[in-house]
Amino acid sequence: MLATEPERVGNRYTGKVKGVPCYQHGKVQRLQEWLADTEHSLDNSYFYSDSINDLPLLEAVTHPFVVDGDGAAAGRSPPAQLAHDFVTGCLTHAYPCRCPCPCCPAGGRL
Repeated sequence: MLATEPERVGNRYTGKVKGVPCYQHGKVQRLQEWLADTEHSLDNSYFYSDSINDLPLLEAVTHPFVVDGDGAAAGRSPPAQLAHDFVTGCLTHAYPCRCPCPCCPAGGRL
């Protein structure tokens, strides 16, 4: 499991983070470190998310799935297409898309 680790000094938590926070690009960095330690790779990888904060990891995997993506991605760029997909669900259609964009195999009629 990848997670942000709290810093401890002795038997007390300091309120600070130990190492890189597992958030946005930090999540990708922590994953890359884990992959290197375990000799795994992102080849043919899948990742599911509902948060704009996971855009860096969604970009890193082979099969990104946006499930009921939050609206915070609206107007965000780069990556504009991934942000569009996040809002509409076009990325994988895990969440029905209702837009007329060309990325929709059903033409937005899902």
